[in-house]
Amino acid sequence: MSFPQINSRQSFAALELETLAYWKANNTFQKSLEIREGAPEFNFYDGPPFATGTPHYGHLLAGTIKDVIPRYQTMQGKFVERRFGWDCHGLPIENIVEKKLGISGKKDIEDKVGVFEFNEQCRANVFGYTDVWRQTVERMGRWVDMDNDYKTMDTDFMESVWWVFKSIYDKGYVYESYRVVPYCPRCSTPLSNFEVNQGYEDKQDKAVTVKFKVKNEENTYILAWTTTPWTLPANLGLAVKKDFDYVKAKVFSGKWDKFGKAQYEIHILSKKIYEDAINNKGSYKDVYNGALDEIPDGYERPIINEHDISFVKTYKGTQLVGLEYEPIFPDFITQLGTVSDDVVLGENAYKVVPGHHVTTDSGTGVVHIAPAYGIDDSEIGQKEKLGFISHIDAIGHTTGLLSDNDVYVFDFNQIVIDRLKAEKKLIHIGTIDHSYPHCYRCHTPLIYRAISAWYINVESLKDRMIVNNQKVNWMPDNIKDGRFGKWVEGARDWNISRNRYWGSAIPVWKSEDGDIIVIGSVKELYEANKEFGQIFEKDGKYFYTDSKQPVDLHKHFVDQIKLSKDGKTYMRIPEVLDCWFESGSMPYASKHYPFERKAEFDEIFPADFIAEGLDQTRGWFYTLLILGTALFDNTPFLNVIVNGIILAEDGRKMSKSLKNYPDPLELVEKHGADALRFYLLSSPVVKADDLRFSEAGVEEVVKKVLLPLWNTYSFFTTYANIDGWTPSGTRITMMRHGETDANAGKRISDAGEVSPLNETGRKQAQKAGAQMKKEGRNFDIIIASPALRTQETARIVAEELGYTGEIIVVPELIERNAGECSGKSHTEIENWYKEKTGKNLDGPYHYRAAYEHGGGEHEENHQTRVEGAINDILAKYPGKRVLVVAHGGTSRAFNIHFFNLSMEEGYGRDGRIDNAEYRDFLSVPLTNNLDTWIVSRLNRLTATVAGGFESYDLQIPTRAITEFMDDLTNWYVRRSRRRFWKSENDGDKFEAYETLYHVLTTLTKVMAPITPMISEAVYRGLTGHESVHLERFPEFTRAHMFDSLESDMKQARDIITLGLALRGQKKLRVRQPLASITIGENLSEYFQEIIREELNVKEVKIEDMSHVARKICKPNAKLIGPRFGKAVQDVIIQAKSGNFQDLDNGRIQVGEYVLEAGEYEIAYEPLDGVTLDVISGTGMVIAMDTIITEELELEGYARDLVRVIQDLRKDAGYEVSDRVRVALHGEKMEEILALFADYITSETLSVIDENLVEGDISREIDVEGIIVKVVVKR
Repeated sequence: MSFPQINSRQSFAALELETLAYWKANNTFQKSLEIREGAPEFNFYDGPPFATGTPHYGHLLAGTIKDVIPRYQTMQGKFVERRFGWDCHGLPIENIVEKKLGISGKKDIEDKVGVFEFNEQCRANVFGYTDVWRQTVERMGRWVDMDNDYKTMDTDFMESVWWVFKSIYDKGYVYESYRVVPYCPRCSTPLSNFEVNQGYEDKQDKAVTVKFKVKNEENTYILAWTTTPWTLPANLGLAVKKDFDYVKAKVFSGKWDKFGKAQYEIHILSKKIYEDAINNKGSYKDVYNGALDEIPDGYERPIINEHDISFVKTYKGTQLVGLEYEPIFPDFITQLGTVSDDVVLGENAYKVVPGHHVTTDSGTGVVHIAPAYGIDDSEIGQKEKLGFISHIDAIGHTTGLLSDNDVYVFDFNQIVIDRLKAEKKLIHIGTIDHSYPHCYRCHTPLIYRAISAWYINVESLKDRMIVNNQKVNWMPDNIKDGRFGKWVEGARDWNISRNRYWGSAIPVWKSEDGDIIVIGSVKELYEANKEFGQIFEKDGKYFYTDSKQPVDLHKHFVDQIKLSKDGKTYMRIPEVLDCWFESGSMPYASKHYPFERKAEFDEIFPADFIAEGLDQTRGWFYTLLILGTALFDNTPFLNVIVNGIILAEDGRKMSKSLKNYPDPLELVEKHGADALRFYLLSSPVVKADDLRFSEAGVEEVVKKVLLPLWNTYSFFTTYANIDGWTPSGTRITMMRHGETDANAGKRISDAGEVSPLNETGRKQAQKAGAQMKKEGRNFDIIIASPALRTQETARIVAEELGYTGEIIVVPELIERNAGECSGKSHTEIENWYKEKTGKNLDGPYHYRAAYEHGGGEHEENHQTRVEGAINDILAKYPGKRVLVVAHGGTSRAFNIHFFNLSMEEGYGRDGRIDNAEYRDFLSVPLTNNLDTWIVSRLNRLTATVAGGFESYDLQIPTRAITEFMDDLTNWYVRRSRRRFWKSENDGDKFEAYETLYHVLTTLTKVMAPITPMISEAVYRGLTGHESVHLERFPEFTRAHMFDSLESDMKQARDIITLGLALRGQKKLRVRQPLASITIGENLSEYFQEIIREELNVKEVKIEDMSHVARKICKPNAKLIGPRFGKAVQDVIIQAKSGNFQDLDNGRIQVGEYVLEAGEYEIAYEPLDGVTLDVISGTGMVIAMDTIITEELELEGYARDLVRVIQDLRKDAGYEVSDRVRVALHGEKMEEILALFADYITSETLSVIDENLVEGDISREIDVEGIIVKVVVKR
């Protein structure tokens, strides 16, 4: 095979479109599900969006999160059903239809259109944007079943919703109650408390201080402050805090009698407010004058000065309780008791009562109570027997109780104020700007209004909800006990009824005497309706008798259905369910539970994973937990990712009118969806933080992740095609046998052990074989050692795989002979050895001494024979997939061979594999440390990414991939280029190809869940396989992570980074060779050679850096000045003298002064007499000789010329393998070529031709001040 020709300027957006077309043509998503059928299921719930608008960045983010985790779990071998869903009911649809029909509010719906027609219009307008949603979801590379979607308006879904309602009703969690609720006057429906939290907006209101006349006390008034004057006609009480101090204050009224005598009133108010008033501060401005917007008629001037108010008497609030006052609006006050349906006067009406919610943060310390229009008011009204007055109707207008009839509630504010002004009952009129609840759909300011509604008794479930919440893994974790946990702790009963039309009808039917029937299924509805015959059954399905249409559970159908029981007729109540009730029922209703797939559902509930935005902590997450706890006393989800909000780059909300963000689809067509996916997943938004969206961030992903991957792919395929390299080496999978009794007893089983597998071992072998089959492993050859346990394991695995070939026995693969240690436990061996030698076993592989002392096989001999077997396998089965079933000790020998380890490394690290585990090896041993390093880094990347996915922390995979891409391109590939360039097809080149091929094919699998489209293109181009998404996620092993090698490589790279920084400081180009670098790290010759090459130095010297440089401390005078004042100079002097020492937590002590981290800088300078330049960083110090000799200078010119010739080759369009002739004309060319001609020609695949005058390309350049003409000809 040959690899495809790669376009180095590939448009990623175009590449993605090709991949999407390939997936569609080959039905790849469906195949990914089919190959996992029967596998363990990973249960994912996809919360339903509305299709009433186009997807925005928040939807793209949520969709990407919902795609990444299922893709990863699918690659882990699990079956992940992914059904899209649609939220179809509720105010979002109703509001759209109202606008479309040119109507507004319930009255228009019922009088002008009719409920039946209105609901059918809603049905017809639910899916206005589904095509746009489908296109966007697919374009983002998300795999989700949109053909088998669920819809909350489907009868099956609604029937399950009815089952949920009836189930929790039967458990006693549902009740009907008349109470105050947040209410939208435009939509004429109540809202739940968590819906209210979604709709806060800034609003300016009138705030008034009203005086209530105390009965039987002349000129004495209680002052109360309110921001809702429209509620004052419903006032039935004044609340005080029992333990607060109150005063009677004598206040100048602003008027004089006819004799010129000042007139005073007695005002009762909080002592704190009174004291603020006389001290001209604080909240008194809310009570008296301050900056008045208006001065009530009859008040001639502002009234506060030192003569205007004086103390009379102090009371505790409890002393005021029971004090009677005159109604402020006596229009309809006739008698105690029930006056009308809207007026009930309690026995304590118009009295001062205790109130738990009274504060002195604002107002007067006295709260006006209108029991029909406030949650706290209603609670106090019932407790204190105040009664209620209801003067606002269902559409937010005043009723016939008042002379001002049919006035909109917020317009009524001014009428109330005008009347109170006229009656001299106002003290102060002002305005207040505050965050006020609005309808989250129509943005109308809400009111609090008493109505009859249906509730779930959440407060009785709260303790269990708290317990169930602890079962959930929240990402980020602080949500569990923070935002969500606190919300659950403060849970209130949930109002689940809505006085609307388009929704799931509440399945409650009432008789005239108030008896009720609750229906939980269509069948129950049919049975209860039999007397009236409005429904008939045929073949297990139910139809309406009149229309012959299938039963529809929407309001405009079921409202007509009558039920009968015990001779009574029942009619359905008018309300529909809160659409959040439907969303919370989604786990059950989307599967038509319990009417279908009950056993399957019970087995996989709760969900393994869900994801939505932070707002859903008070929405979907909350309703899921309520209903899950009520139904099953369990959380419906085990893991949840909570994303934050995506803002515009300026920090404001994204706004189409402001045009402060790039259009999502335009951005995708410019940079590709993979780049956007990676950017979003790598940002703080996946941990519930806000993200200021930046197109530059998407571009950075292209630059640091996608382009490096593509360029590496292009580099590899280019040279592989030139050399004709293909992945034809032997692919070995090494497996350890299943458990034996010796293993179970933790006894040494060596070459002489003849026991078979035990029952556990046989099951382990079967499971491993089945797993290999699921992974699509097809072996050409199966090999086993002569041991009974390995051959038995091999036969079981072969049977599971359907392998019919011969199981080849290779004697050299047998376990080591343990001598006298055979059959002993580890403890027995240690005791035996001590008894024999008087010594303890110690060291990295301490059984070596025990085996040898007991006549066992030496590990070098074992290694030699196993390596011989490996080499024979590689030579005998080229291009084949080989399974080798052997032993734990054999696995160490494989590691030593394939990773070029010493015996100490191979036996001293965790290189064994457990019973029935298996591990893949490259087809060539890695003899180059660079290859071993990148494979180690790849194993660590795989482990890190898998760990991030398993913990649902999506920033971990993206950060790890970005770091690895730098390792791969800026280090491994750059340092390996010469290995691919060279003409000889030697072992090192073959090893480089094998390594890079392994890295790229593994890396694309690791990246596939995050960047599915570019990963697909690269993987298919490399392997020719059908899809990377049909593969298993790569395995990783600790045995293939080499900590010491990675640490030394990091040290070398850190040294190189410092050296390059020092060159930058000295303005020395890298192509200019330098004499030496001095380091304090004792690195091996291999790493020293890397440092020499990268920093272009002739020698690496290793020294104790304290002999080269001294540590200095530089305090930041600006930062420490405020703390130390004049002592700053002393701090600086002490630091300069070296009188400082390190403390903990990044602090440092300078003389007697302690500086905090960030208040100083640590640097190094050369010791006296040292002629080197010094730099420090990353915990190390280096020094470089920056003096340039003449020979070093000439070599620098030569390196510059190499770069110029390579650029000309590229500009001329030559192939990388083309040989060329070069002429160099200019100053110092003779000296340069005399010393460095061979270097120049070998680096540029050229020969020097002094006679060449005209070429394919030429250029005159300035090389560090020398003018040179370069001519190149192929």
